[in-house]
Amino acid sequence: MKTAIMYVTFALSIAFFCAAAQPAAKPPALTPEDKQLFAELKKPDANKDRVSYIVKSGASLTAVDKDGKTPLIVAAEMGHALVVDAWLRTKAKPDVNIQDKTGMTAMMYAAKNGFREVVAMLLSNNADAWLKDVDGKTAFIYATERGDEETITMLASIPKPAEKKEAAPVTSKTNKTATTKKK
Repeated sequence: MKTAIMYVTFALSIAFFCAAAQPAAKPPALTPEDKQLFAELKKPDANKDRVSYIVKSGASLTAVDKDGKTPLIVAAEMGHALVVDAWLRTKAKPDVNIQDKTGMTAMMYAAKNGFREVVAMLLSNNADAWLKDVDGKTAFIYATERGDEETITMLASIPKPAEKKEAAPVTSKTNKTATTKKK
């Protein structure tokens, strides 16, 4: 019996180790339309109508490039306010809180690059202003580093989520408060 338990424990350990050693799942390969969309969005003068045409041709707003960026993140990073606005008005609007491989969100990129209008749009669509990237930075910190007073003010007005309070430690002392019974 002891040998059987040792064998099962060993087998489970091997299975766990092999599962843990598997590389993270790769995002699905980009379609030609997705590649075309990312290429257009990376242009400083991306054309909203061209972007719309590419999306209608089959590009996905949930596609992820090699850096973990979605089309919304790239559009915000490049300051394409008209594109961001159009996407946020659709029924199938993209997730505004998706983080890329470095933990940055569309709002962080917009704040970092000084695109106030994009920051405002994302905030009005429930973007989390207090998410942190891998360096522990928030959109507020990026706006501060840039010295963008208007964006700093806009982000500072968003309340931080309540910090999780730790439960009060349990002590062995007894409560010596007297209780009285009402008659």
